[in-house]
Amino acid sequence: MKKIYIHIGMPKTGTSSIQNALTKNNQLFLKNGLFYPLIGTNYSTGYVNGLYFKNDYKKNFVYNNLLLLKRTSILRKALDQFAKNDCHTLLFSEENLFEHYNDFCTAFKKFRFFKKFDVKIIIYYRRSVEYIAEIWAQTVKSNRQVYYQKDGSMVLVDLDSHKQKNISEVSLVDFLANYAHKDNFNTFQRLSETFGKENIILRPFEKEQWKNNDLLDDFFSIFGIELNDEFNLQNVNITPNRIQIEKINYMNSFLPARSFDGFIKTKELMLDSKENQSIVESLPDSIIKKSSEDYHKEECRIAKEFLERDEMFNSKYLSFYGKKRNTYAELIFDNEEKEELQKTVQLIKNKYCNQ
Repeated sequence: MKKIYIHIGMPKTGTSSIQNALTKNNQLFLKNGLFYPLIGTNYSTGYVNGLYFKNDYKKNFVYNNLLLLKRTSILRKALDQFAKNDCHTLLFSEENLFEHYNDFCTAFKKFRFFKKFDVKIIIYYRRSVEYIAEIWAQTVKSNRQVYYQKDGSMVLVDLDSHKQKNISEVSLVDFLANYAHKDNFNTFQRLSETFGKENIILRPFEKEQWKNNDLLDDFFSIFGIELNDEFNLQNVNITPNRIQIEKINYMNSFLPARSFDGFIKTKELMLDSKENQSIVESLPDSIIKKSSEDYHKEECRIAKEFLERDEMFNSKYLSFYGKKRNTYAELIFDNEEKEELQKTVQLIKNKYCNQ
């Protein structure tokens, strides 16, 4: 029986590496019974073909109908191809569908021709403390604004905001303490109502719980596919370490908002750092403890309902918690380091901001 899967995130759970593997090895996956249509947007890391399930319609009847007709045509064509080929599985992937779950569920219902299928939803769930730290890093790399709501919490979209700041004015610790984290249990409940609880596939984003301790091995095992040396696989869109990110954020204060693609420039301009710790690993235990405890109850609630066990992760705290390492709540650069970073700022301005 043919099956349809939609991989919806979460963001910052290796989605780019999965999409990269699916794009580069498309024909090989076809031979293994997995059909990943090369439709949608082809980013540098690979095709994102699940964007047709976004609910980005506007308050314009004609526009909305034309957009729906176009998307219906594209998705029907993919389904027709799926019906004619020998594959047992059709897969779509778009990490932001998890964040915009209500819009996703609303948009999905517009495509009535999916009703004859049991559509399964794949979600990799990351610890909230890690996830929020990664969102801060992504915001730094993009040099974006953050918006403060009236209750003091931070959001990344301007929804009746009270005030705004450039990300260069917001420290990681401040972001962790004030980011407006939504109730993810409600997200799972809404998805269950739309697709059926039995069709929600939840995988904790924790190396020790993955098949062979490898994300790609784990993901493709869902479809019964064993990866081997034939496949061209690589990790992409890797987050720089804390020192590199802090350097980028320092430079952000001298650059126009959203003009600096931090990850690309990190590679080009070689913001070297001997540190190999992750962003969260560099935080003091006291901050990790508080942030972890803030979200532990929610993570356990989701695990109880969708994994039928008490804990989402193998331990309450991250594996490096309580162990000796270089930690700091805030990173301050000395004058010599600032001088070097100013030279880099000028290089970026000359090469990228005057185009």
